Amino acid sequence: MKAWTSRGSVCYTPPGLAESGGSMMSFRRWSGLLMLAFATSLVACGGSDNADDDDNRGPGDSDNDNTGDNDGGDGGTNKGTPHAPPPGINEPERVHSTGGTSWTFLVYMVADNDLEPFALQDLEEMMVGGSRPNFNIVVQVDRAVGFSDAPVAGLSFTSTKRLLVNDGGLTELDDLGEQNHGVSQQLSDFIAWGVQTYPADKVAVILWDHGSAWPGFGADFSDGYDALTMPEMALGLEVALSTLGRTSFNLLGFDACLMGALETGLALRPYAEYLLASEELEPGHGWDYRVLENLIGTSTAVEMAGALIDGFAAQAQAQNTDDAITLSLVDMYNLKAIERALHAMDNALVDNNSVTPAVVRARDAALEFGRDPSGSASAHMLDLGNIATAISRTVPSLATGANQLTAAIDAAVLDQTTGRTTARATGIAVYWPPFRRAYNPDYENLPGVTAWRDFLETAQSDEHTGGDVVPRFTNAPVQVQVASSGGAYLYGAQLEAGTEINVVETGLYYGVAQGDNIFVLGDSFGVLDTERFVIGAWDGYVLTITQGAQSVYGYLSFQEAGDGTTLAAIPLYYQRPGQSTVNSAIYVVTYDTNNVPQQQTLYHYSEAGYAELTPEVGSALYAAQGLLTDSGIEFIVVDSVAFDPTASLSIGYDLVLGSAEWESFILLYATGATGDGDAVSSLERDWPQL
Repeated sequence: MKAWTSRGSVCYTPPGLAESGGSMMSFRRWSGLLMLAFATSLVACGGSDNADDDDNRGPGDSDNDNTGDNDGGDGGTNKGTPHAPPPGINEPERVHSTGGTSWTFLVYMVADNDLEPFALQDLEEMMVGGSRPNFNIVVQVDRAVGFSDAPVAGLSFTSTKRLLVNDGGLTELDDLGEQNHGVSQQLSDFIAWGVQTYPADKVAVILWDHGSAWPGFGADFSDGYDALTMPEMALGLEVALSTLGRTSFNLLGFDACLMGALETGLALRPYAEYLLASEELEPGHGWDYRVLENLIGTSTAVEMAGALIDGFAAQAQAQNTDDAITLSLVDMYNLKAIERALHAMDNALVDNNSVTPAVVRARDAALEFGRDPSGSASAHMLDLGNIATAISRTVPSLATGANQLTAAIDAAVLDQTTGRTTARATGIAVYWPPFRRAYNPDYENLPGVTAWRDFLETAQSDEHTGGDVVPRFTNAPVQVQVASSGGAYLYGAQLEAGTEINVVETGLYYGVAQGDNIFVLGDSFGVLDTERFVIGAWDGYVLTITQGAQSVYGYLSFQEAGDGTTLAAIPLYYQRPGQSTVNSAIYVVTYDTNNVPQQQTLYHYSEAGYAELTPEVGSALYAAQGLLTDSGIEFIVVDSVAFDPTASLSIGYDLVLGSAEWESFILLYATGATGDGDAVSSLERDWPQL
């Protein structure tokens, strides 16, 4: 018997363990089964709840091809209100600087949080080579209380220090005491001081810490996890440039999660020539600063970024964290072409709003970064190039703008590295929540993103989403059959005629029932066929998390990454020593083309944002499960089993479908662009034999 007792739901949820063997068919293989024709000889199995629940949509986003749907042709004549072009869209781009024989490499290291141990490692890396004539490495680092007491280069401190990095050591230049690195003045003061103290022809500004994409960067633990918002970063860079009398910095880098975004580029492009950042979550080791040893004062910003990209990839490979990495160099002076393409797509969508569902469905063809299966902590960041490719392929009326967008992204992204599961990443992510009600209103205040925000507004507006036509299932029961190649069941439920036109996402949840409770233990994407059937697959296995004699069912969600690889996300909850609250965590596991687990990383989500978790002694890790309620799926903490996150855990699988111990549960859903939709479920003990 697995443990079920739970503390209850938490206010926000997840961003990993060590895997073990187990038998389970991958969702990657399920996808092939789902693309088969849904046979007419389906076996009726179980009744239909036909729940009229708008929120029974998956926590994780799904790879929904919606085969057989409206292909987004040019039909329809309804027109909306066009948006004005973004400011300066037709002005010429700025010209890059050339030449120079010296560099100042500034690192704004916000280590007053749980990333402090990794900061010490990176300082050690910078000391390999260190500063030298025409190349100075200067760091302002704020350390924490309670995370690491280890010295670095003989220095032990919890305050903020300014350091000159030497070959094999550090020179303390100043001790500022405790400082809040979540305010713009701290950033501008450091940059201005650094360049004035170590003047150079070229300047790189590297921001080191947690990243949360467009909401901001950094988190100062001693000051209530205060972070730098995008406007605060812009102000800090602007003031520093003004103080120094410079027009821009040569390279702006984020050694942080999720900052490789269009929003970062557009908001900060007035202040730097090039942006170096990651679309996806970064492993804790971050960049490998040892590569700086081989750079000289005449190195260009592109050469410096290329060395950092190559070093990051090599270190990730050496530490077995390379499967899901991303890092890209973006030309900040080449972003207006992206804006022009987005504006063209927006105009085309305004002129033909009947294709909006097909446009929104393109979202699910894109890689998603910072994905949390529970939904509440998801960054909702997707690869912009993947979106452009999907729109070009499925929506002819927007193909011209989409192709322009693809070309503009290719021109702006000068260099990048990816892993096996992120091989499709094109270098620039963008914010796109799954439907309108998930949209964060704070996005309205973000500077510089007019072109994308206009497109997003058009795609999610009432006049374009067809919100009056909500997907609805018929009253027919859920149907089930064994897949033709065996190994999984196919479940199907039919939508009412005419309501399928606005479906943008379909999927399946599965789990078990105990008494009056239904526990949801995983999700799978679905397809919508030409007969209006929503089809999903499940092989009957559920995830188990085990440590010693303790074992509990957990929640499992997959994202197909491309080239046959798969990325699994397992939501968990992390509790610091002596704390009564829990924070979200995600165990990320990558699978190769043979469905063999390859790598696993435990990420933590807190007030600080996302980062690889370094668990503290005395901390605890709990499984997460979904609980089906009248209002949807509520994720709960299973606190009857407390795992030690500093020790090894293993992942396995139990066959529950057809078990005498459990009634098995499946739920199929279909959602429109507004977030409204329908779900139908079935609860059974006996199924056809696989």
